[in-house]
Amino acid sequence: MKISIIVPYYNGERWISPCLNSLLHQGLSEDDYEIIVIDDGSTHSIEVLKRYEQEYSNIKYVRQENQGQCAARNHGLSLAKGEYVFFCDCDDFIREGALGVLYDLAKRNNLDVLIHKVKICGEDGCVPQESLALPEIKCYQSGGDLLSDYMPLESSSTYISKRRFLLENEMSFDVSLIACEDVKFFYEMMLLAKSCGFINEDIYFYVQHSTSLIHKQVNKELHDKYRDSIISFLVFLVCLIKKMKADNRISKQVVEELENRQATHTFVLLHKVFRFSSVSKNIEVISRLREIGAYPCKYNQKFQLIVMIMNHYYLWITLCIVFHIIPLSLRYMLFDKHD
Repeated sequence: MKISIIVPYYNGERWISPCLNSLLHQGLSEDDYEIIVIDDGSTHSIEVLKRYEQEYSNIKYVRQENQGQCAARNHGLSLAKGEYVFFCDCDDFIREGALGVLYDLAKRNNLDVLIHKVKICGEDGCVPQESLALPEIKCYQSGGDLLSDYMPLESSSTYISKRRFLLENEMSFDVSLIACEDVKFFYEMMLLAKSCGFINEDIYFYVQHSTSLIHKQVNKELHDKYRDSIISFLVFLVCLIKKMKADNRISKQVVEELENRQATHTFVLLHKVFRFSSVSKNIEVISRLREIGAYPCKYNQKFQLIVMIMNHYYLWITLCIVFHIIPLSLRYMLFDKHD
C-alpha cells in the first residue's frame, strides 16, 4: 500500500463529507491507499462515516474512547500499512490528485519527509485549485538543511512522511499536550530526517472555524490544560533552540525564527493567563517561565508596548490585581464580547 491517510475525528459530521470527498480524488486506486478515520469518542451521529465506510473499500472507521487528538493520531499510525503517512484533520481538505503526485516524488527521491505548502482560509473562503501537475521538487540531505532554506508551517498536515522512518525513530504525538503537539512532533521529526524534499505548491486547505478550540470561549478546566500544555511546549522549544544553536548545520535565521516563535507563545500565554486566571496563578506562571528561560519575553514590533509592560514584573502584577478587581460583567463588556 502506498499511502495511509490518518484522520482524527470528533463530532465532525458537519465537515467530514468535503474532507473525505477530497481524499477520495487523489489519483490513486482504492487498493493503493487507505483512509483511517479514528473516532475519538464522538457523541454525535456517525451515520455519515458509516455510509462512507460501506461505500468505499479503502475507508476504515475505528472508534476509541475519548483520549484527545494526539492519541487518535497515534492510534491511526499504529494501524497504518502504507509506505508513506499523511495526517488530515476532519474539517479540512486537500487538493485534487495531490497525494498521488506527492507519493511519486517521495518514492522517486527516497525521502523521509516531503514538505508542501498549506493554505489557511475561513469556512466560506476556500477555493480548491486545479488538479496538481508534476511540480518541481527541491531535495535536501537533512531536515536541518531544509529548515535553513525554508521555514514551513509547523503542522501535522504539511508533509507526507515515510512510515518506516517514523516507526524506527519511535515517533509519536505527545498526548500530554492539547496545544502545539503537532509543532513538537514536526521539529522532532525534522531533526531526525536524513532526506527531505519541498514543493512550492498549496496542497492542504486548513479551514479555520469559529467553533475551533483556539477561537471559542472555553471553560476553566480547559484553560488550565491549555496553560500547562503551552508551558510544557515552551520547555521543549527552549531545549530545541539550545540544540539548534549548537548544531553548525542549522542556520542563524532558523534559530532567530524559533526564538521569535518562543516569544510569541510566551506573549499569548501571559495574555491569556492575565485574563482568565487568578493573580496567584499569574505569579506562578511567570515564575515557571523564568525557570525555563522564557521570561522576560523577547520584544517584537507588533506588541512592543504590551511586551515592555509584561517584562516589568511588578507593573504587570499590579495591573493584574487591578484587572481582577473589576466586576466580571464589566470585564465582559470590555474584552470577552469582542472574542
